[in-house]
Amino acid sequence: MKITISKRKSIFTSILFLVLLSTVNLTAVIKEDSKFYDTVNTRKELFLNTNNNWKKGKNFLRFSGPENKKVGIKFERRKDGCYDLMFFPAYRGEKDDKTFGKIIYSFSSQDSFSEDDKIEKVRFHYLENSGCFVEFYTDFRTNKQFFDIYLFSQQYESNIEFNFNINKLKFLSCYEILTAINKYYPIEKVLNTQENDHEIKDNFIQTVIKKSLANFANDGVLNEQGEFVSIRTESLLPANNQGLNCSGFVKEIYDQYLQILNPQHKRLPINILKTKNIDNENAYRQQHRQHEYSDPFFGKDWVENLNKEFNHLSGITSQYAEELIDTDYAPYFDAKGFRFSDMPYILFREQQKNPLYFYVAVFNKYSDNKRLIPEYYHISVLIPYFKGKHFYLRVFESGEETSFENLVNIHIPHEIPASVFENIIEHRLAKKSANYELMKESYQKVSGKRSYRMKRNVSTDNKLRLARVLSDAEYEEEKVLIYKIPISYHFYK
Repeated sequence: MKITISKRKSIFTSILFLVLLSTVNLTAVIKEDSKFYDTVNTRKELFLNTNNNWKKGKNFLRFSGPENKKVGIKFERRKDGCYDLMFFPAYRGEKDDKTFGKIIYSFSSQDSFSEDDKIEKVRFHYLENSGCFVEFYTDFRTNKQFFDIYLFSQQYESNIEFNFNINKLKFLSCYEILTAINKYYPIEKVLNTQENDHEIKDNFIQTVIKKSLANFANDGVLNEQGEFVSIRTESLLPANNQGLNCSGFVKEIYDQYLQILNPQHKRLPINILKTKNIDNENAYRQQHRQHEYSDPFFGKDWVENLNKEFNHLSGITSQYAEELIDTDYAPYFDAKGFRFSDMPYILFREQQKNPLYFYVAVFNKYSDNKRLIPEYYHISVLIPYFKGKHFYLRVFESGEETSFENLVNIHIPHEIPASVFENIIEHRLAKKSANYELMKESYQKVSGKRSYRMKRNVSTDNKLRLARVLSDAEYEEEKVLIYKIPISYHFYK
């Protein structure tokens, strides 16, 4: 299979377009980092070389430039028989394509990759994180070109019109592509515009978070004397079962932090943190609390009381520990917070806006026997930061560092009753839509049971998409309250 491109025409139109681009200044956010290198020379070489034979479906590496940098090339055949062609800088190795500058061309041809073949869409990945890309496409009905911006597989902006031929994206470098985007949309909204703050956050993790790690013990917490006790009874835990649960762990983080800010600080009294904040609740919820042996609002009250004590004792007066309520980020639900699936999207944008905070998340959902009362059942600590072209979201829970992937795996329904699944497929989703296909491909019917179970190979990225689909269908609507706590200058280097 040969590429049938008019080399002279392609080079001329590319140069003309680059001349037009030169009027757009690169902003401060469009900078190369030390490990990045571009795939543009490899793309030009392969697309312009009429003697080059493509081998469909065979992935390979090319070496680009005088330093012989590795460029990965991958083919993927779609259901319609046409191909996606991916180029990525293989600085993490040929098997890891989660790199900044990855670009994927979706062709409408089953046989060749020529200039005459229509490109259905182009995806340019502006971060190393999954699901962070700009998708260019042509509306063949109007012959107009548009692009959409995705942030963690969630559509952030859509239908932004641009006025150059999508085929020219074959021959533009990453920074020329970013410049072109910036001409029509301020790309810094989704790029790392802050100085890398990973050193401050890492210092906080080493000095505060890691010192708070402990074995897990159900209902475990440290009292004012530093003894492991039960949160419920405040009696000493047996020697063979000493440790912290998620509530005790987050309390220890606040105590360790306050001791750095004020060396005279002793651990917070447990009884103050168990105070029930019922002033703003309706009579039904107040009555329900009084009759519940296990208060479903405990997790919410515990964190809000921690924040109250922190604001009183920290000595930080310019910033406060408070709930994050910003409906510009994502839909917010009163007293329940945001959808769980929106967390990376929210914390990315919050990190851009307010980089020197850490976050406490309180998970909640309606329990089966009390549909009108959410249960706040789990607490996690999240530390976001940028490093290079990557957004990191480190997760700590119940005395250990886990991962956001672990949170996703825990909070996404792995098995759905058949009646619910079939109702969503038949009545909530448009036939053959992307979400319809995602549900069909991700779950399979369990033999001998009236249920559908998630397949093992579903990616974290797709699990987040599934969480949004299920939330929109009002099935197991997992929500999360997010609280932001300022990081003091003590941790700046």
